Amino acid sequence: MKPTFSEFYKPTDDELKALWKESLFVIDANVVLNLYRYPGTVREDLLKSLHNVADRLWMPFQAAFEYQRKRLDVIGEQKKAFDTIKNELTNSVSKMKSLFSARHPLIEQGTLVEDVKKLVDEYVEKLQPLSDKQPAVHEHDQIREKVDKLLNGRIGPEPSKEAVENMCADGQDRYERKIPPGFMDAKKEDVHHFRGIRYEAKFGDLLLWLQVLEHAKSAGFKSLIFITDDTKEDWWQITSGKTIGPLPALKAEMKSAADVDHFHMYTTESFLRFSEQHFNTKIDPRTITQVAKINEATKEFYSDRGEFIKQKYRGVCYNIEVEPKSLVSRAALKNMVYSQLQPMIPLDAFYIVDNGVDIELYTMAEDMNDEIANALISLPGVSGIRLLEPKKRWMTYAPNLSYVTAEENTHTGNRRLFDMEIFLDPLEDADLLKVANWVKMVLDRALQAIEPRDMRRFSSTMLTRSLAVKIHLPLLYKEAQELRAALGALEGVEKVKLVDPNLRG
Repeated sequence: MKPTFSEFYKPTDDELKALWKESLFVIDANVVLNLYRYPGTVREDLLKSLHNVADRLWMPFQAAFEYQRKRLDVIGEQKKAFDTIKNELTNSVSKMKSLFSARHPLIEQGTLVEDVKKLVDEYVEKLQPLSDKQPAVHEHDQIREKVDKLLNGRIGPEPSKEAVENMCADGQDRYERKIPPGFMDAKKEDVHHFRGIRYEAKFGDLLLWLQVLEHAKSAGFKSLIFITDDTKEDWWQITSGKTIGPLPALKAEMKSAADVDHFHMYTTESFLRFSEQHFNTKIDPRTITQVAKINEATKEFYSDRGEFIKQKYRGVCYNIEVEPKSLVSRAALKNMVYSQLQPMIPLDAFYIVDNGVDIELYTMAEDMNDEIANALISLPGVSGIRLLEPKKRWMTYAPNLSYVTAEENTHTGNRRLFDMEIFLDPLEDADLLKVANWVKMVLDRALQAIEPRDMRRFSSTMLTRSLAVKIHLPLLYKEAQELRAALGALEGVEKVKLVDPNLRG
């Protein structure tokens, strides 16, 4: 049966030996991105193992693009981890003090808080030298220098706009039929533009795969090994929690599309283990264990930035509107967002997604919306903040609000609609533009039961000592009155005025 169904058979020991001697080695972006997460000895062991196959090493353009695009994010994430740990430890001491401040009369803290604080201070002091050694986003990147040297002349050609569009069109059909790889990313929403080409994150794995097929066919290799730390089930055959090898469907397509007889896959961990065996490479005994631990810690969070994030981060989420002609780079802005949020929210309690136009912020924070919004609106390059996917639990004061359709948006009979003007209390020494944006965000929260969103229109008018915000809503008179009463009760609102549409200037 093996000749007929060879895709379902693992390579024998003799076949593996031949694979390591003859194969083209293709590496994914996550392999080189993880170099920034590994300790120095682990990093050097991996680079040494990759140099063993340097003459047969190749990276698809899609993977190289992903590496360049995500590099600063990973560097920033690693640098900020130190600050997060420091803040968490310091906050734990403060919480302990608060706990004892409300203690039962019979519960004495003794020297416990002081002893814990001393231990925390000593540990934080030990962290500082390690933090100083951790590269920052603005510093010279020695790791990229080594990656550049390793992959010099070994990067696939940049695809044309037409080729990418055709691949994505093909991807829609493949994903509907669950043809691997990439269909598990179908719900990703990130979009990136590069050199006039639109790249959709959900098609990233498919673009990579098709580029590998094309190169394998043109280069004439009969065997190919793909190294990736993507462990999703649209790449690997997983049975009862055990990874058997690459999916048989991938092996079959590699054979039919590129005439490659033997296709095999390794994670970084398994690649290092077999590299030591086939090349007698001296690997530090701790390296493979450390790689496994680090990859396991990051696997869940970084493997699927789509539906997983939206399911996990159920707190207050935002869309950070970016000024189109801002002098601040997107990478710099994202790092500023991290810096602003890090003192307020633990690093693992928020995540940002660059959708190509604005920046989406997902958080697990339930009651920090004012603080977060005020911190973000102050950043250079940010033109506005609005709630992302507003939660209906916020709609408590007027649960029966409804909307009318565009066809019903007339001024006849009882279906009259109204503009609404909101006047704030007199302001002193305030940035009115930021206040205006804050009012818009509050209204977004208040109006989240009224859809579709594009039927709302905001405008604001600066007054001498106050601020007027006008909003056009598809509201009937009774509903508009209910909303008027609710908004008028908000702190900082001086009055809310309804304007008859028939009387507009």
